Amino acid sequence: MHKLERQRDHFNNIAQEYFRTRRGEKQKRLHDLLYKELFRGGVKDYIQGKKKITVLEPMCGFGEGKYILENLFNVEVEYEGFDYSEEIIKCAKQLNPKINVYVQNVISFKSDKKYDIIILIGGLHHIPDYANQIIKKCVFLLKSGGIFINIEPTYNNYIYKKICEYIYIKNPVFDEKTERRFSLKELNTMYIKNNMKIVRQIYPGLLAYLLWYNPDVFPALNKGNVGIVEKVFHLDKAFMYNFIGKKMSVATFTILKKKTNNSEQEQNYYVPVREKRVY
Repeated sequence: MHKLERQRDHFNNIAQEYFRTRRGEKQKRLHDLLYKELFRGGVKDYIQGKKKITVLEPMCGFGEGKYILENLFNVEVEYEGFDYSEEIIKCAKQLNPKINVYVQNVISFKSDKKYDIIILIGGLHHIPDYANQIIKKCVFLLKSGGIFINIEPTYNNYIYKKICEYIYIKNPVFDEKTERRFSLKELNTMYIKNNMKIVRQIYPGLLAYLLWYNPDVFPALNKGNVGIVEKVFHLDKAFMYNFIGKKMSVATFTILKKKTNNSEQEQNYYVPVREKRVY
């Protein structure tokens, strides 16, 4: 558990800077564009006809999952989120004093509820030793046929793997003792092992993502205006669904569905393309 405690201390120390830098107009616009692109398919059919959906956001940060779902879908969201960092939760409450978030360790979290949607934004790489355990828990907490949304930094080539490792060591925003990026193949394998079907997967970690998604990581790149963000994003769209984007992306956005009981249609799981070399 010492790695979890180390991550909690790390986020308590950087929470205010994290809060300040990630709420700029360029970041908000890029997030809107990315999430609209992700949710073009995979969730609307599940939500259709429901007046209310229950949503859980583990490792919730500032509760972004609540705002994403409320803004994109015309449905009442019964939201619950938690994070291990007390300072992060304070920031979330500062944004919205009424938001249902609280301090909780994701490993020890238990609930009698079953949720329609579980959304996890950039959480697994912070505690990679527990990633499979967390995915398994999320699957258990979902209703049959429920939706799991995971947004995760990834790599899909050896050069990017080494660059990311170097950045994690040199940049104080990261804690290289506990954090590790996943290869896309590794992440998809965990999904499959835990009876999840990949409904939609895109590779948007391209130029716009590098320039504006994490301004606390690369502050020198956080230039330009909202109009430039939109132009670069639309350039990225030409690649975020194809082999080039898959190889070059430093993040993967995935919508998954929990296996429906006794449904033969759910047996055809997504299988990543076989590669000659596994990194």
